[in-house]
Amino acid sequence: MIKINLKIKNKSLTNGVLVLLISNLVVKIIGVLFKIPLVNIMGDDGMGYFNSAYTVYTFFYTVSTSGLPVALSILIAKCDTGKRYADKARVYKVALVFFVALGLVFTLFMSLGSKMLGDMIGNSKASSAILAIAPVMLFICVISARRGYFQGHQNMMPTALSQLIEAVGKLCFGIMFSLYAVRMGYSYPIIAAFAILGITLSEALCMLCLMLFPKARERSKEYTITDLDALKSIIKTALPITLSSVVLSLTSLADLGLVMNRLVDIGYTEQEANALFGNYTGLAVPLFNLPASLITPIALSIVPYIASALAQKDAALGLNTLKSSLKSSLIIAFPCAFGMSALSEPILSLIFDDAQASRAAMNLSVLAIGIIGLALTSVSAAILQAYGRTYLPIVSVCIGCAVKLVAGYILIGELGIIGTPISTVICYSTTALFNLVWIYKRIGGGIALWDGCVKPMVCALVCAVVGYFSYGAMATKLPVGLSCILAIALAGVVYVVMALITRLMNSEDTKVFPGGKYIDRIILKLKR
Repeated sequence: MIKINLKIKNKSLTNGVLVLLISNLVVKIIGVLFKIPLVNIMGDDGMGYFNSAYTVYTFFYTVSTSGLPVALSILIAKCDTGKRYADKARVYKVALVFFVALGLVFTLFMSLGSKMLGDMIGNSKASSAILAIAPVMLFICVISARRGYFQGHQNMMPTALSQLIEAVGKLCFGIMFSLYAVRMGYSYPIIAAFAILGITLSEALCMLCLMLFPKARERSKEYTITDLDALKSIIKTALPITLSSVVLSLTSLADLGLVMNRLVDIGYTEQEANALFGNYTGLAVPLFNLPASLITPIALSIVPYIASALAQKDAALGLNTLKSSLKSSLIIAFPCAFGMSALSEPILSLIFDDAQASRAAMNLSVLAIGIIGLALTSVSAAILQAYGRTYLPIVSVCIGCAVKLVAGYILIGELGIIGTPISTVICYSTTALFNLVWIYKRIGGGIALWDGCVKPMVCALVCAVVGYFSYGAMATKLPVGLSCILAIALAGVVYVVMALITRLMNSEDTKVFPGGKYIDRIILKLKR
């Protein structure tokens, strides 16, 4: 009986990762495709206003919704495991009412305070774009509640489909509106506002999509909790997660003001500082975030999975999932980080204008190393949350963000804009380190140094070296774009070969990966 249950659960975990992996990857690619024409339409100046407003929105989005999907998925998974079906409906209803009210408050605040917020971040002309994105707060609250409900049932399909609709809508509406604004001869701040209005409409479509997915019919009316108890449970579970995310968003908001003001301090005008910030956030940051689409599904899927295992008092299953998830995140993160760092300029030139790519290349080369810390931060925080150690990631994030702001202030003053990606790498590395220490001390698990860290790092280094030198050799004879694609493909093949030679994954690790049973068969054949 135990074996049957484990198979069912592993299949559920694998399917969840697969669905979210495909969705996140497509969404990130669409996001990059969205930025390519947008950068060409608005230039670095317009992107500066666009990304300034988006950073403000991200903060309020995080405050109001970051903890809800995770909290709901944990609580609903526990109710489902305990067969408290009526309580699931009550938890969802209370969460929806509470967060819609919160969304309305933040929508009004962003609408009425758009000018004040623009002044606070040192980019007053971004106020129009802030006003254009304010209504999203209401939509995103409903979206988060619905996603959390379905994730708690380990059904990732509604989340995946809604993310795709959201991304496609943003691409279509954002480009269409920005082109219209350009044709009308509007200034860059107004063009940015029109472009960001596309995000508002895409979120409205996403909300409608999720509302069409039917909830499970809970026939039982035997409640064991009241509305007040449900609200307390939601807040108790969501608050630490939200606080952790809020610290990161506050740091990003402070970082925006810090970058702008420090660049002005060392001799740049506000317009020049805005252009540098626009180039960094418009080109380097989207590519840095792309590998997260391969890692985020692991973090999202393991939370209800581990919560369910703990509810069944299956500690061994929880620990095995913990270790495999951490190792799997590094198996993905190391080659992405080293490869993107080694080929930063050709990758950017493949997508963006050569001049803009050249300005952003060094930023991306440095920032890419932070993918490792970002991966470990995401998965380790999810593990701590699933084990109920929800306040520990807050401590780690606070320490990491404090280090980032101090490092950013010093480094930007000494090195210019390149100090921003360096401080980001330091931030994620510090946060990940503290999370891993908490996991080791409070839960008793972690990464095996040789098997889980050194092996994937060595394989990734070989992969990056092959990619770098093969690109250099091919670029003298072939077009730059083709040389870059072939170099990436060759590096990928080398990484897979190195992984097989070093036996990087075992049977337990493959359960986290989509198609894990096929990888497992290859591993078994190599062992014979």
